[in-house]
Amino acid sequence: WMVEATHEVRECGSNPCASLPCLNTATCLFTSETNFTCVCSPHYTGSLCEVRIDPCVVNPCVLGTTCEPLQQGGFTCTCLPGHDCLHTHNEFAIPEFSGDSYLEARKLENVGRAFALEIWFMSKAENGLLLYNGQLTTGRGDFIAVNIVNRHVQFRFNLGSGIANLTTPERIQLGVWHMVRASRLDKDGVLQLNNGSVVRGMSGPPLNELNLELPLYIGSVPNFTETSRDSGVAFGLIGAIQRLIVNGQSWTGLGMQGSRVGRYQGPPCPPSANPCLNRGVCLSSLNTFSCKCVDGFYGEQCQLSAASEKPVRFNGDTFLEYAFNLISGKRQRNRRRTRFEVSVRSEEANGLLFWLKRGKNPLGNYVAVAISDGYPELNLKLGRHIPLLTVRSKVQVNDGEWHTLLIERWKRGGQIQVDDKVPDKVQAEFGKTMLNTNAQLWIGGAPTLPGGLPSAYYLNYNGCLQRLLVDKVPVNLLQLNTSLPTDLCDSV
Repeated sequence: WMVEATHEVRECGSNPCASLPCLNTATCLFTSETNFTCVCSPHYTGSLCEVRIDPCVVNPCVLGTTCEPLQQGGFTCTCLPGHDCLHTHNEFAIPEFSGDSYLEARKLENVGRAFALEIWFMSKAENGLLLYNGQLTTGRGDFIAVNIVNRHVQFRFNLGSGIANLTTPERIQLGVWHMVRASRLDKDGVLQLNNGSVVRGMSGPPLNELNLELPLYIGSVPNFTETSRDSGVAFGLIGAIQRLIVNGQSWTGLGMQGSRVGRYQGPPCPPSANPCLNRGVCLSSLNTFSCKCVDGFYGEQCQLSAASEKPVRFNGDTFLEYAFNLISGKRQRNRRRTRFEVSVRSEEANGLLFWLKRGKNPLGNYVAVAISDGYPELNLKLGRHIPLLTVRSKVQVNDGEWHTLLIERWKRGGQIQVDDKVPDKVQAEFGKTMLNTNAQLWIGGAPTLPGGLPSAYYLNYNGCLQRLLVDKVPVNLLQLNTSLPTDLCDSV
């Protein structure tokens, strides 16, 4: 037979892609008998796609947060200790949108190379706009858009050379609060609804920088003709937005211009059935709530009165015993978290506040909290051959004034916080993540302690103590009927 024409035909062995030189699932493109080009998969770069892209290299997060790459791609901005980045105790009204209402804010800043968005929203309709920011009023140019389309969440952006279009496989439930995360590094985008599947996509080459000049619109836009036809923006949101976080900074309260925006008054904090008692403020957190109590009340729902609980005096000779599993109200044998919250007043430099341990084995795991040299200290034993893990607060408390201590242990880490100061943290690289808490909790001292502890731990606490909560459950010290200290302190 006779060959009349050929295309991309060559001798076997002359293709440089035959040896699979491109790494990390990249595609090899033949350019000549000796040359090739690697088309990298998302999150990799280099001539052979051998270098993993660090999304944090462009410093996308705001001051007070730190950038952390995600294993599945993209990044998240985590608030540093001592910075109220997320305004967890938000008391602002939650905006409600009716389909033609919107909020207008300044354009998104510092998002040219990368950004991370997090939106907490509730929709009553299958379609609606969550967020849009464009470049030109003609609808041309760069843009980003987050939409609800047939109950799927859709994330689109254009850097000037073709759009990226990412859609979640999961659908939202109408009338239920959801969280969506969308992030971008150059041309690569990542999208995730709640804790569902991670979706990735890319915008068209070669441009990789986002340029925005117009205001940011939330819930809808004043004129749909000014949006990009590629954005998918077609309907305004009928629902509410609880929180917007951009590069780790919360825009909670959404203090911006609005048009026909109402005030959301539904779950989890309906004004007609406020779950927080005694004038406490209900704070929404997706589908759950927390309470910010007024002075004089505390507890998960501000149900406890500080005035009705007298501070108990420990004189250095007394201590209390309580079954920890009864305090926690949970029968599970192991827990990864332990939380103490208590108010203390003392002038003594040393003394044991809490000792939590199961059994009499001196080599067993434990949680201990003491005042050492005037500073509160957390001491953890997480394994038989693991060194003691200790963290001490930088705030001195033996000044005769009342101080609130918050002590938390999680898996292999822990922290201690005094009043509203910055917490001090510690983390172990290895050791057990669960501590058997079907155990005894000793308060103000303990009958026996293992060797090797700091000297302050062998002294009983001498001072006043009140408002003890263990795993957020209040413990009434006056109701303990064993070794009950009868001496009370004044609460002033």
